[in-house]
Order: sequence, then structure tokens, then C-alpha cells
Amino acid sequence: MYNNHKTMCLYINAIIICFSVATTAQGSGRGKQADCGDERRLRAYLCAERLFFAGHNSRLLPETDLQLDAHCRETPRLIQCVKDFTDRCRHGLHRSAATVMLSTVRFNDRNYCFRPEKRHQLVAMASCGNGIRAHSDRCMNEFLLALGRADHVPVKRYRVPHGCCAFYELKACILKGGAQYSGPSVCTSKQLDQLDRYMDAMAGNTLNMICGDYDQESDRCSRLPPLPSDPHIRPADSLFLGFGQLIKQL
Repeated sequence: MYNNHKTMCLYINAIIICFSVATTAQGSGRGKQADCGDERRLRAYLCAERLFFAGHNSRLLPETDLQLDAHCRETPRLIQCVKDFTDRCRHGLHRSAATVMLSTVRFNDRNYCFRPEKRHQLVAMASCGNGIRAHSDRCMNEFLLALGRADHVPVKRYRVPHGCCAFYELKACILKGGAQYSGPSVCTSKQLDQLDRYMDAMAGNTLNMICGDYDQESDRCSRLPPLPSDPHIRPADSLFLGFGQLIKQL
């Protein structure tokens, strides 16, 4: 079922959006500070979070054509909201990652909004994705703890790989929850396949820029040194801030 591992998932793109926002360097000068200040940055955070599939500020997947139409009308505004901030306030790797990611999100959004077959697939699997949101939140909590621990790995070059590998575990956790879900809108094998394909389709080359050889097909994650287990280590405050802290190590 889950056979397309050469691309990554929608969450990764949202991660890249958000940690790109989170790790933006503040410009010098009064005008630059005003343009890249807290209020504008927080607005970009919210826009980025609404592009997530999971999380407190994420949108429900559209279960009807009318909901999909509304979803499609909002997405370009969210992308532009993030782009306005990152174009003005980011540079280097963060700018490159966001450009690749935003282009991929825009391309795939058009596919799912305007191609009848893709529209049908998204609506058909939405009840499954929405039905496992509580489980997805639990997976997200585990992921945030892993990000917090990754930031305390003694050898800095292993911190980003640990974040990448934790993300693969997040995706596996969510899909496993879908396979086990037995609520009023049971996830069928077809829905799970569509959900997995949807996440893969929304991915671009962004993670490859950051994770390199630490991809889902390799065994390199299993060969990383273990994460610190100090009980005093706090989870990352959010997905984007946690991953943003790790990307600073690059």
C-alpha cells in the first residue's frame, strides 16, 4: 500500500514553510524590523499552520465538493501570506527551501482543486483523515518530544538527521492509526492508500535538501546514536519551531 517512498509527504512541506518562518533572520534597521516583526511573523505562522494536515490550527480535509471549493479558495491566500513574509525576511537555505516547497504546494493544490479525478480522491479519503485527527495529535506529541531531544544530541551533525527520522516515524504513526481506526468513519484500505498518495503528491525535493541520505528507504536512521533520554528535556513548543531550531545547525 505504502509503496511510493521516493517522495515525502505534505507535512514535510508544511514543516519547511514553518521552520523557514521560524528561523528567519531579523533584518537590521527600523523599517526592516517593522516588516519582519513579531506581529507579521505570527501571522505567517498561522497561515503556515493552516496548510498543515494535522495540528491545532490545521484545516479539516474537505469531505464534500462545496468544502473542497472553499478549501481551494483559501489555499492560495495562505501560500501568499507565507510567501510575503519569507520573501522579505528570509535568505540562503531558508529562502531556497521555501521557494521549492511553495511551488510544490501550489502545483499539487491546483491538481486536487481542478482535476476531477484528484478532486474525487481527496473528498473520498477525507473522512478517514479527519477521523484520525485525535490519533494524529498523539503522534504529533511524540514527534515534538523527539524534536526536543534531537536538539540535545551531543554531536551536532546528527541533530537534523534525527529530526528527519522522527518525521518518518510521525508519518508511519499516523498511517498506522488509520489502519487501526474503528470509529464511525472507518478508514478503508483504499482510503489509506489515497491518503498516503496525497501526502506523497504534496511533497517536493525540499526534504532532500536537508536530510540527504537519511531518507525513508535507507537504514541510516537505525544507525543513528540514540536520542538523549533525560526526563527534563522538554518537547519542542511547536513543530515549526522545533524543526527550525534544528535547521540552524546546518
